[in-house]
Amino acid sequence: MINQVGNLIENETLVVKIFDINNNIVFEKEVKSSENLSYFFKSDSLRGGWKINTYYGNIFSSKPIYISENSEVLVLVVDNKIKIQNIGNVPYNGIVSLKVQNGSSSLIVPINVDNLDIGDIFIPKLDFYGYYNVSYGENNFSNAYLTGAAILFDSTFTAKSYIITFIFLFILISFYFVFKNFTSVKSFFVKSKEGDFIESASIRVKKSSSIISGKKEISNNSLKKTFVIFIKFDAYFNEISELSKKYSFSFKKMNDNLGYILFCSPPIDNPEISMFHFGRDLMRFSNLKGYKVSIVLNGSLIEGKLSSLKKLALTSRKMINFTEGKILVVDSIFNKLNIPSSRTNRHINIDGKDYSVFLI
Repeated sequence: MINQVGNLIENETLVVKIFDINNNIVFEKEVKSSENLSYFFKSDSLRGGWKINTYYGNIFSSKPIYISENSEVLVLVVDNKIKIQNIGNVPYNGIVSLKVQNGSSSLIVPINVDNLDIGDIFIPKLDFYGYYNVSYGENNFSNAYLTGAAILFDSTFTAKSYIITFIFLFILISFYFVFKNFTSVKSFFVKSKEGDFIESASIRVKKSSSIISGKKEISNNSLKKTFVIFIKFDAYFNEISELSKKYSFSFKKMNDNLGYILFCSPPIDNPEISMFHFGRDLMRFSNLKGYKVSIVLNGSLIEGKLSSLKKLALTSRKMINFTEGKILVVDSIFNKLNIPSSRTNRHINIDGKDYSVFLI
C-alpha cells in the first residue's frame, strides 16, 4: 500500500477487510504492513464479486478477488444410505468412484453424477445390503449398515413422496369409513341373514389383502414356491429383455448402476426347465456377442409380500459372486433337470445359511 505521495507504507498498522458477493464483511483484521496474511475460502464460495479493502488513516485501497472454479463432492453415509453432496462452487458432473469392502472382498463402484447443483444431495440407487466399509478419497465409513432398497424399487422417497403417500392414506381411510357406513345402512334393508352378510364381507376383505404379481395371485397368509432368475450383465439389456419374452418371464427390476436384472417365472408347469433353457440361451447369446454374463437360478417358498421377494432377490444377488461367469443352479432346481449327475456340487454360505448349488 502506498501513501499520497506514492511512497510504500511500511511497518504501519493497516485494517484489512474482505467482502463477499453480497458486500458483507466476512473477514476483518489489523495487521502490520510487512506481515503476511492468510484467509481460507469455503469450498462452495461463489465466484465473482469478492473484494479486499485496505485502510490506513484516510487512505483506502480496494482490489477484486478472483475465486477459481471448484468442482468437489462430499460422500456421507446417513440413514443407511450413501449420499453425495456437491460442496463445490459449480454444478458437479462426473464419476464418483466408491470403494466398498465386505470382509476380504472389495468392489470399486463408479457412480455417474449428472449436473448436481451447488449444495444439492444425490442418493444413488445401490443394492448393497448389510455391513460394509465404504471409502471415498480420505473419507472412510467403517462397518456402515446399508439397506438394499433399490433392488426392487426405482424411486427414492422425498418429502413430496411422503406428502403424496399421506394424502393417499387419508383418502383410503375416508373411503373405508364411508363404505363401512354404507354397508351398515344396507344391512337394514337387505332381507338376508346377518351371518350371510358377515360371511360375504369377510370374503371381500380376504380378497383385497392379496398381492398380484404378474398373472399370479399370492395370499399374505400362505407360502408359495417362487422362482427367480437373477442376471448380472455388461451390455445388451434390450436384447436380454426380448429373449425373455420367448419364455414369458415377468421382468421386475434392473439396477442401472450395477447391471442387475431380476425375472420371475410365470405360473407354468415345470418352471425349472424353462428357467434353465432361458439361462442356456442367454449364455449362447452372450458368447456370440462377446460379453460377460452371470446367471443364478433360484427358488424358495416365500410369503406373498414384496419384502419376501426382495429378500429372495438379495440372496440371489449375493450368489452372483460364486457364478464364475456360469449358470449357478440351486439343488432344488437342478434335481428337476435332466442333466448328468456328474456335475460338481458345491456348498456356499450366504448370510449364515448353507446352499447346495451346481455350476453349469
